[in-house]
Amino acid sequence: MFKRFRALVVDDDGTTRLMLRTMLEALEFQAVDTAAGAEGAKLAFQTSPDLWPDVVLCDVNMKPTSGLELVAWMKAQPKIVHRNVPVVMVTAHSDAPIVRRAMELGVSGYLIKPVQPMALRVRMEKALLPRAF
Repeated sequence: MFKRFRALVVDDDGTTRLMLRTMLEALEFQAVDTAAGAEGAKLAFQTSPDLWPDVVLCDVNMKPTSGLELVAWMKAQPKIVHRNVPVVMVTAHSDAPIVRRAMELGVSGYLIKPVQPMALRVRMEKALLPRAF
């Protein structure tokens, strides 16, 4: 179902990156890349647009640049905006102000850790629906 899509997992926790990568690979994504933080994610968008992710899964609480700051940066990049790359926040924080800010930034979804495989699949379908189905 997801064979034509590339995903980027952005989290400062290596265990979380590995877990999400494994789940996305089980969903048969074409490629799953990971970044240890927002700066690594920004580098992913400095490659050829053919290698850009079709969806980004991003933690909120990262240092020195938070996931919300990364999303704001993405929304300020015309080429990324033009490609309409959906972002799904993956975090342990469900505080209303954080969720509200994420929605204001236009994220495609929100998953609470620990992420369940079925919840991830549903969220990926919703994020990629306009492109695939």
